Amino acid sequence: MKSVNRHLALLWFILLLLVSSDLLSQVKSEKNGNYKPIDPANLDTSIDPNTDFYEYSNGSWMKNNPIPPEYSSWSSWSELRNKNSEKLRIILEQAATVSSASKVSNLQKLGDLYYTAMDTVTIEKLGMEPMKEDLAMIDAIQSIEDFQKVFSYLKTFRNGGLFSFFAGQDDRNSENVILQLFQGGLGLPDREYYLKDDDRSKNIRNKYMEYISSLFMLIGYDKMSSVNTAQKIMDIETRMANASMSRVEMRDAEASYHLLKYDELISLTPDFSWEILFNELGINDKNKFVNGVIVGQPEFFKELNRMMSDVSIEDWKNYLKWNLVRWSADKLSTDFATADFNFSNKTLRGVEEQRDRWRLSLDFVNSAM
Repeated sequence: MKSVNRHLALLWFILLLLVSSDLLSQVKSEKNGNYKPIDPANLDTSIDPNTDFYEYSNGSWMKNNPIPPEYSSWSSWSELRNKNSEKLRIILEQAATVSSASKVSNLQKLGDLYYTAMDTVTIEKLGMEPMKEDLAMIDAIQSIEDFQKVFSYLKTFRNGGLFSFFAGQDDRNSENVILQLFQGGLGLPDREYYLKDDDRSKNIRNKYMEYISSLFMLIGYDKMSSVNTAQKIMDIETRMANASMSRVEMRDAEASYHLLKYDELISLTPDFSWEILFNELGINDKNKFVNGVIVGQPEFFKELNRMMSDVSIEDWKNYLKWNLVRWSADKLSTDFATADFNFSNKTLRGVEEQRDRWRLSLDFVNSAM
């Protein structure tokens, strides 16, 4: 049996060589003009391939390519992405200097956006100014209806929290492109971060509350108010986490597929006005829902409906502020960006250093455009 496994391993290895050689034969190397599909220098031949084929195939490459301090992981694909980013940087820098392009052209939009992201002098001068209008809108909320109106406005630029939604093909009928609603609203990466009781999870939750508090202090809250607000936000998100499906549960595609008629969606959450959200999004014609709406986790939305009355207006206002500030922080002045980096990258991902400004700006342009 052992010899059969060796023969199979050898067969797969030869097949990998042939396929890789065919796919990469036209790629040129900067060193010698010919890219090596399988470079022997990357192998760790001290390892028995029958015992650990991964270590045998990649061992020397991993030893010679430690993770750079500005990244949480690194691979040969990372090298490829970085080289591609350098090419895109040239395109964007050129676009940022073009003055003859039409104001509505894609070239002008790319150049303006990249220039804006790179303009650190103006960004530092503005501080929290870009958020003031939206923060004032949130402060003016007086009722749950006001809250839902402001939430719906924020949702038009992918903010606001609570849940996620998108238009996509129906898994049971790919000819239908329909609205799909899924659990969301959490500031930490996953529900387990809120619910696990191990030391690492507790430490991350404590760091998360410190992060929330630090950003609220930057927008004008005093120390005590910011700490109390952080606890309230943690309470809201923990309740959402408790109502969320786990990653294991969501591996069952059927468990996250619930096709509802428009009226059934309204009945599912009678205290949350979908009409307000859909009007803000410009999809208020009920005929657009003729194929229904997919709700991934109905129990989550039932709990969200209960929270509309259980959570105070003041706490909902701070929850909206939190989502606005945390999604804006990395694009604002250094005090906001540093607080965001220290938690979102250092604490959560183990990244030691911030990437170059142009790389951050490139990522922003890619995501926006």
